[in-house]
Amino acid sequence: MKTIKLFTLFLTTLIMGGVSAQTCDATFTSTNPSTGTYVFTNPGTYGDYYWDFGDGNTAYGQTVTNVYASNGAYNVCLTVYDSISQCTDTYCDSIMVSGLAVTCDASFTSYPDSTGSVYFQSSQMGTGYSYYWDFGDGNTSNSADPMHTYSSNGTYTVCLTVWNSSNCADTVCNNITITTAGSNPGGNCDASAMLVDSSGYLYGIPDTYSANYNYYWDFGDGTSSSQVYPWHQYNAPGTYTVCLTVVDSTMGCSDTQCYSYTVVSPVSCNADFYLFQDSLNAGVYYAWNMSTGNNLSYYWDFGDGNTSTQTYPIHTYTTIGNYQLCLTVTDGSSCTSTYCDTINVVVKANGTVLGVSPAGQFAAVEDIDVVEEAKLYPNPNNGQFNLSIDLSQNGAFKISVLNYVGQVIESNSIQLTTGQNVLDMNIEQHPKGVYIVNIQDEATGSSRNIKLIKE
Repeated sequence: MKTIKLFTLFLTTLIMGGVSAQTCDATFTSTNPSTGTYVFTNPGTYGDYYWDFGDGNTAYGQTVTNVYASNGAYNVCLTVYDSISQCTDTYCDSIMVSGLAVTCDASFTSYPDSTGSVYFQSSQMGTGYSYYWDFGDGNTSNSADPMHTYSSNGTYTVCLTVWNSSNCADTVCNNITITTAGSNPGGNCDASAMLVDSSGYLYGIPDTYSANYNYYWDFGDGTSSSQVYPWHQYNAPGTYTVCLTVVDSTMGCSDTQCYSYTVVSPVSCNADFYLFQDSLNAGVYYAWNMSTGNNLSYYWDFGDGNTSTQTYPIHTYTTIGNYQLCLTVTDGSSCTSTYCDTINVVVKANGTVLGVSPAGQFAAVEDIDVVEEAKLYPNPNNGQFNLSIDLSQNGAFKISVLNYVGQVIESNSIQLTTGQNVLDMNIEQHPKGVYIVNIQDEATGSSRNIKLIKE
């Protein structure tokens, strides 16, 4: 066995093999034994369980407990993975937390850059709160998480007052010292982003990923997130101003960009998918199935005369051209919805492959013939893990790390030999989250994806 140290990476495990969501079921139930406390359980027996409680907390295990600190609606998601059947599935459901004592907390944190701009973040999140910031230089703001630029150096007393309709209020003041007002930044930050809509659910995708960036999303409904790729549910229709702020303390720059996002009254079913091309392989497309509704039936029309009723199908196009990919969903209650997009097929020797998967996941659309086995361990991990690749013959491979939307974060070419090759990986400098390790045979261009979770 050969052990090889490779470039720093960032990831989490779940080896994707074929269309696996049909054999795994992430559906869960919940109980509410006491105010603010919820117990979640999945009836299946799988190797890995990853829970996201929607309040910034996560957990692992078949049955888990979470204590919520604030009233409100939370979107709870479970991802399960089974290494024996090589399947994975993700299921999300909303809960409404109520009955907790309403408190106000005006504490806040500040993130200055090297240009005199400061990003302020309130500790009080949730709906029903009002905010009043006094930046100490004659300027004010009513945003929960404002960005403010000081024109002169000096020490300023910044005060935040938070209140709500339940007669609670709190005020906290902190001093902040500015020494770089008017300075030229050492780099350019980019907060441009794409908002993917799915019937009241918003998926935020920054155009630029940097390990040095801190990401701050303001969804315009009193809630925010510091995740790179947040998934957010709105509880009421309306038009919201969604803002992304990025701060790079290393380069000394920051940027904020805002977008208008309209939420319509939800329907009982909505067909939706997000189609994009693999950044490493022009012959591979992914489609994230983002349809919403209960008890949905699916009908995929690939535009080349072939169809599928699977939730997450894999299809190979054999002829070059543009095809209209359409998904129709029905819920059995007289609701039918159809969504279409165009796919540009570039035929390779083995055709162009389309893999459909849940939002944020990647279907394994190609296998490498010379790879007998590939796995990551341990999983989950803190950024240190091993990638084991068993080969039937020698070959040159490119090992790449991709983020949630298929952007290449790191890449390295390496010569591997017959038998077991163990790559010693370290991605501790990257943020927590879900990543993809792509193993590409440089001789054939075929590739295999392994999904990872970094705690």
